Amino acid sequence: MSIITLTTDFGYDDWYVGAMKGVILSINLKVTLVDITHNCPSGDIMSGAFIIKNSDYFPQNTIHIIVVDPGVGSSRIPLIAKLSNNQIYVLPDNGLLTLLLQKHSLVEAFAIENHKFMLNSISNTFHGRDIFAPAAAYASTGINISEFGRPINDLVQLSIQPIEKIENSISGTIVYIDKFGNLISNIHNSFINKKILLARLKNYTINQVGYKFCDVGRNESVVIFSSDGYIEIAVNLGSAKNIYNVEVGEKMIIEFDN
Repeated sequence: MSIITLTTDFGYDDWYVGAMKGVILSINLKVTLVDITHNCPSGDIMSGAFIIKNSDYFPQNTIHIIVVDPGVGSSRIPLIAKLSNNQIYVLPDNGLLTLLLQKHSLVEAFAIENHKFMLNSISNTFHGRDIFAPAAAYASTGINISEFGRPINDLVQLSIQPIEKIENSISGTIVYIDKFGNLISNIHNSFINKKILLARLKNYTINQVGYKFCDVGRNESVVIFSSDGYIEIAVNLGSAKNIYNVEVGEKMIIEFDN
């Protein structure tokens, strides 16, 4: 039985996700549908890229639909791609695969342009229902993804400030803020070989370093490694996002012991 996951910024209040599921099940009633989340911040491609980066927990041959698509209806390309983790991604070519492509290589990718694998009527504002959902459903029936359209070799990549090491510090970027307000950076523990002293964020200094949230008191800030091994700034039983008033893309600096 095939698995199709759905990740969108549609939320849960409207009928959009239900319509996508209806299209999928009309094509392949035997598929298993899994919601990763529909609460990605609206139009936030970087957050969508971070969320789908964690798709490795699914079995091989899982098909992932990701719709965070502020350019819907424009010239951006609807894409179906296979990566070296043997999973398939159905999504707009707008940078959503940026972080995944740092972990896995691209095997093949094709524009979704064969109208056999779309709904008969294509709107300008709901490609999740009209293009991405049917494409994923047809792929789940065993259709080779090369049948969907022309090959695409150069995928759109998001611009992310590169990690910089300077003497006893390393700088990176906040790439995701979760619902708890934790500020997750792109600095992985593999970059760290010294004891962390503190973190700098805007004009703030966070000098408590721990292993878990409760290593500090209520509403106190702490620098920790996330469950995926990335440095984050958190506030125990509070929101670092609200306290420091930052958004995705903000620079974070980590300083080490000599």
